[in-house]
Amino acid sequence: MMMRRWLAVAVATVLIPGVMSVSSAAAGAERVASPRPARATTAADAPVRVWEWRSPDSNWADLMAGLSGAATVGATHVTIDLTRLVDISEIPDPARRTGADEAFRQRLVDYNTTAAARGMTVSAVVGTPAWAAADSRYLAGTVTGWVRRFNASQPRAQRLTALEVDVEPWVTPQWQSNAQRSLAIEWLRFIDQMRTEQRALPAAEQIPLRVDLPFWFDGSGTPASVRYGGKTMSATDHVLRLLDYRGASGNAVVVMAYRDTVTGANGSAALVAAEFAAAARRGGRVAVVIGQDTAPTDTEPEWVTFAEEGRTQLLAAMDELSGRFGHEAAFAGFSVNHAHHLATWLP
Repeated sequence: MMMRRWLAVAVATVLIPGVMSVSSAAAGAERVASPRPARATTAADAPVRVWEWRSPDSNWADLMAGLSGAATVGATHVTIDLTRLVDISEIPDPARRTGADEAFRQRLVDYNTTAAARGMTVSAVVGTPAWAAADSRYLAGTVTGWVRRFNASQPRAQRLTALEVDVEPWVTPQWQSNAQRSLAIEWLRFIDQMRTEQRALPAAEQIPLRVDLPFWFDGSGTPASVRYGGKTMSATDHVLRLLDYRGASGNAVVVMAYRDTVTGANGSAALVAAEFAAAARRGGRVAVVIGQDTAPTDTEPEWVTFAEEGRTQLLAAMDELSGRFGHEAAFAGFSVNHAHHLATWLP
């Protein structure tokens, strides 16, 4: 479930509110050579992913409308929320657990099959803010193992093409009570465990790992730096380091740069510039995906979303961002929030 929150973050001399959360049918389409030559100059040239925050066992008509909505922004991939698999895996009764798991898997198969018929691959997104806690770290193995088994049972076109982590401790009350640095360290430990689980798989069974993060984790917000693994750097730099391991292909950070304009100190281009610079220092081996929002909001400034501006301006912004960053080896397109609202843009 997507959650939203924002803070005022000083960048240079500008006060910038920062959004705090996110809210090709062949398998392997998510993979990106490391580094890869940049070529995208318009949104039509760049991968466009759309978040689907409903579980595959949600109302089928709503899910299908979400796929249609994703198509209106040229989506080539859909990232569907599989967090509920954890609840299913912890059902005490073995028979009930097996039945629920089989039903969940079948709905995901049906969803992936339908998406493939529409020219879209499907990846998984998992996580809640609570997963940053030390006693939740075992869940990295739970979700990695589940996705591995699912993919092993499916033909290529129905496999999940990436595993995305959306663990957001910055929306918790603890974060607001000045526990940012300790929570950021626990968050990094969970990312590190996901990395460990993925690396433990046979090379042929590994899939790209993506991590959702706010733009201000680049050192422009609080905490500006974190000491982890014997190194002190921004949280974004730590994640890039963790994802830059031997044999990795297609790993990425998804930067929530939610703005309805591209230019200016508070535009989305300025918010992701540091991430591209950091990725470039690592040779572009870890990709950068730019997050954009379309969901309406009553609690945040209207300029964090294209809800009012609509599809045409969203596509224009993605074209402009592609023009600005398409030359970057790390540029890997967009993630758009979210399928539920995009469906409301259907004719």
